[in-house]
Amino acid sequence: MGKDRKKEDGANCAATVTGVANAEPALERAGKGQDCAGPLEEMENWKNNPGPGATEEEEGDAPGEDGPAEESDREEMRRLRSRVEEVEDRLLRALADQDNYRRRVIAERASREALACESLLMELLPVVDNFDLGLRAARDRGEGQTADGLALILDQLHRIFQNRGVEELGRTGEPFDPHSAAAIASVTDGKVPADHVLRVVRPGYRLGEKLLRPALVIVSAGLPAEAGGKE
Repeated sequence: MGKDRKKEDGANCAATVTGVANAEPALERAGKGQDCAGPLEEMENWKNNPGPGATEEEEGDAPGEDGPAEESDREEMRRLRSRVEEVEDRLLRALADQDNYRRRVIAERASREALACESLLMELLPVVDNFDLGLRAARDRGEGQTADGLALILDQLHRIFQNRGVEELGRTGEPFDPHSAAAIASVTDGKVPADHVLRVVRPGYRLGEKLLRPALVIVSAGLPAEAGGKE
């Protein structure tokens, strides 16, 4: 029975060494950002199923029956088990750091993409303004074909903005919002209520929660004072 027990202890000792050997390369892979979940699962399986004879006392054996060699093997197994637990803890920490790193990379990538999109849109805004001014001038001069061509280009640019989540700000007749528009003048008007947009001089744009630029508008001051008094 002593020989069988010694064989079992030797097998368990070898299995423990294998557990440590599998874990340490996993730590190295985790440090390089590589996947190391497989070795962790292998270690967990080994801990749950270490094999027969893995406990210090089983099958009725008393602690003091074995000789010095067997006791030395058991001590070595306890040391290796402690080493496995230490390596497993380091591996779990490495996996957590790896997961945090992946999340941080994704967030930074999204931030860079949003910044690049915002920068491009800001460069396109003056182009849209110039096409809009050209369209108004062509219509004022009765240049129908030129106006139609400019209108098509403007429509394409606006679709690009919409596809990127850009919202155009400033609509005639809507209430004046100081958070998204800037009033450059206030004019009395009998048709548009006071503190409503009478005319949009230059539209504004917003990307998500970010205001790219405010709209420039003329605000209605309502009816003239004399007209209001007569009513």
